Amino acid sequence: MKKLTLTLCVIAILGAAASAFFYIQIGSTKQDLNDQLTSEKSRATALEADLAQTKEQAANLQQRLTQLDSELGDAKSRLSSSETRAVQINRDLTQVRSQLSTKDQAVTEAQQQIEQLRSELVKARLNTTGGSPEETEQYKQTIAGLEARIQELQRNVASGATSTVAGSTIATGASSTVAGAPVAAATPLPADFTTQVASVGPQNAFVVLSFGSNQGAQPGQSFTIVRDGEEIARAQVSEVKEGYAIAQVLPSSIKSALRAGDGAAVVAPRS
Repeated sequence: MKKLTLTLCVIAILGAAASAFFYIQIGSTKQDLNDQLTSEKSRATALEADLAQTKEQAANLQQRLTQLDSELGDAKSRLSSSETRAVQINRDLTQVRSQLSTKDQAVTEAQQQIEQLRSELVKARLNTTGGSPEETEQYKQTIAGLEARIQELQRNVASGATSTVAGSTIATGASSTVAGAPVAAATPLPADFTTQVASVGPQNAFVVLSFGSNQGAQPGQSFTIVRDGEEIARAQVSEVKEGYAIAQVLPSSIKSALRAGDGAAVVAPRS
């Protein structure tokens, strides 16, 4: 009986000890779980904050993306406009080049016509030295018509922008070589240079000198017309060809009627 009681007591004690152990163990486990729960809640809170920040960043990025899309659309629109403008500019440039080419061609043709008319003018002037009064009057009318045509062509040439034609520069206000018009400065000839008068124009208006561009003749050169060592007139070169030059006689300088064979001495330019 005592053994049974002792056994039960031992069992009770062991049960109580086991209960105490499990109680302590469960309490410790519960505390660990509570700590873990608290830690996970803190972590969840941090993750929620990170998620909120990420969402905000995503919203900002989306807004920025929308803005960039808008800017890209504007840039594409400007690029398209620039390309259209560039195409138009190229078309305008091509048109301007075509117009310039046409104008240069017209200037060249006008220059050729001027040279041809001048040649005809020289021939007409030379023909006025002889013949009947009717023929002389007809030649004078021809000369007047040729001079008017030359002046008209020169005005057409001078009305445009500066253009280089046949190796010479043509510009608005350029010196003209038409009879009576201003001429450009000429390269001086030797001080002792002399030549002869080949023919004389009507009313001593001009003389044709027996030297041309191949001998250094240039528009603007001045000559004294002499006979027997005496000065009888002064003239200035207005037109030059390869074998002859035309000089306009200064009316106020004429002292005697001019004729073919008179001498012509160059006048040195003033320093």
